[in-house]
Amino acid sequence: LSLDDLSTMADMAPTDLADIAERISAMERELSQARATLHGRIERIQTEVISRYRNGAGVEDLLS
Repeated sequence: LSLDDLSTMADMAPTDLADIAERISAMERELSQARATLHGRIERIQTEVISRYRNGAGVEDLLS
């Protein structure tokens, strides 16, 4: 998908617009999955940091 595609949308056939809409939807699904994966990693790291802190680790320990 390029900016040229978007700038000529008014002149596109309905099938071309449908194709672009599907490509955008696919990109959104991929982004959503990547974000979910990232947030899962953040959650695991946060859980580990909290656990270490509760077990007596200081700030310097947490950063190393």
